[in-house]
Amino acid sequence: MPLSPALPLPNDNVNFTFGQATIQGWAVFYKSQHSMAFVKPKCVVPGHVLVMPVKSTKRILDMQPEELADLFLTSQRVQRGMELFHGVSSSMIAVQDGPDAGQSIQHVHVHIMPRRSKDFEENDEIYEELNTHDKGPAVHWRTKEEMKMEAEELRQFFKSLI
Repeated sequence: MPLSPALPLPNDNVNFTFGQATIQGWAVFYKSQHSMAFVKPKCVVPGHVLVMPVKSTKRILDMQPEELADLFLTSQRVQRGMELFHGVSSSMIAVQDGPDAGQSIQHVHVHIMPRRSKDFEENDEIYEELNTHDKGPAVHWRTKEEMKMEAEELRQFFKSLI
């Protein structure tokens, strides 16, 4: 099966439902037939992005085969691009499918996290950070301007890969 072809990106003013949250069009840097990749306000590691199905879907078990295939082919393309963009050769890919698995946003999504040697003292510490990175009063959220700048850089980079 070929890689998910890139489709035109959404208008900056378009909003997408992401479980109980909203993703603004300007945050999206890659879009395929059934999926899209976007920047997030709080990253576990530099370059941490999400890929989600465009259709509101709570669990992987709720997805149609073509939607699931597109989600993971898009995730693979985004992983490859993020590794090139950040100059790394490894990534952590994570899906928390359901609340008991740590899913806090009620919408299927794939975490793509470029990894660097020793970015955590103990490699498995990333799992705890993933579970807590966006919770609590001490969280430093990125500004809209920071996110827009990253999304635009990634849009241009992914365009150059096609």
